[in-house]
Amino acid sequence: MGPRWQTERPQHFWRRFRRIERPLGHWTGFEATPQVVNTLYSAKGAVRTDTWQRLAGSYHGSGCTLAAALAANLARGLEIGDAVYEAQDYTWRSLVHALRPGMGQHLPDRLFWARETDDDK
Repeated sequence: MGPRWQTERPQHFWRRFRRIERPLGHWTGFEATPQVVNTLYSAKGAVRTDTWQRLAGSYHGSGCTLAAALAANLARGLEIGDAVYEAQDYTWRSLVHALRPGMGQHLPDRLFWARETDDDK
């Protein structure tokens, strides 16, 4: 299960966010809608909002993939807004190419970019 604040209602998130005074927060919606809307906040308000097509299925490792991609992008020197967008894009594409061993959850294919696809031929 991901960080607790991801599943809280917005008013509870903001109450905790102000109390701990972190400079940035990331809010992800978990509603059953056709699109996922992710918003990055600073202490001054929304920094950026990105919308992604909701993928069918259940995934294990998407949060870890997003966190690692964000850390890598920041280490590469990207600004926070660009780093967040690039991390989301990488994560979404790794989920599009996810592997499903057996009958369990889909696992992100973090090396999708290195594999040849039918579209590449």
